[in-house]
Amino acid sequence: MIDRRINYIIIGSSAAGISALNTLARLDPTASLLCISANNHMPYNTCFLIDVIAGIKSIEQILLRIMSKNVQFLLNTKVIAINRTKKSIITSDNSEILYQKLIIATGVRPKIPLITGMQTPGVFQFHTLHDAVALRAWIQTKKVQRAVIVGGGLTG
Repeated sequence: MIDRRINYIIIGSSAAGISALNTLARLDPTASLLCISANNHMPYNTCFLIDVIAGIKSIEQILLRIMSKNVQFLLNTKVIAINRTKKSIITSDNSEILYQKLIIATGVRPKIPLITGMQTPGVFQFHTLHDAVALRAWIQTKKVQRAVIVGGGLTG
């Protein structure tokens, strides 16, 4: 239970959120930092998801480094309200947490085109660790040798 005012709350564990967290830890080494993420896993480097699929790297190897011992994580948690006057947030479990400074770094969601067949077995989105694990399992189970990639972001 968080029972005091946190110096910095970062909403989101994307690369931007973790970069902000590490920068704050370096600039203010005694500050209390709280990262709140809707994800159920520690932050990771999305550029290496393909290496997880290929079996080159483990999930542990793509986790992002946290540069401070003063960091707490609330995983599998969403922020449902922000009270700027009171400087507090309300989480999905109805906890209220006070802060001094708030950073919102929730990342992006891919735009999935409306294409017939997108729900067909064997068609995957490739944006999250969950996506990568599911795709790797499919490839291993079905002995997939070829793939078509639609989209060309960093992971594509």
